[in-house]
Amino acid sequence: ARLGTRVSVQGGDFFTAIPRDHDLYLMKFILHDWEDPKALAILANTRAAMGPGATLLVLEDLVCGPNIPCNAKLGDVTMLARTGGRNMTEAEYRDLLRRGGFTVQRVIPAT
Repeated sequence: ARLGTRVSVQGGDFFTAIPRDHDLYLMKFILHDWEDPKALAILANTRAAMGPGATLLVLEDLVCGPNIPCNAKLGDVTMLARTGGRNMTEAEYRDLLRRGGFTVQRVIPAT
């Protein structure tokens, strides 16, 4: 209840415009849906909407190393078949975010 005055959820089209000048932008399972050019367009629109000191929080499954089972590998096949997107390794996400104008500050495993 205390967050009601501090949080807003807004619908829209992230290929067109993103609400401006918020403190935090959250992308949960967004970037993996798209091929790199479209993911970069989303990141560019996000970067343009962000004011100084704003933070982008990205929640995505990370593909683990070779010969290690993880759900992200199975999800990767699903993403490829459904949307043309893909789950990526930490290094691939770091590179995508760098190309989108962001610097990764830290990665926090969810499991």
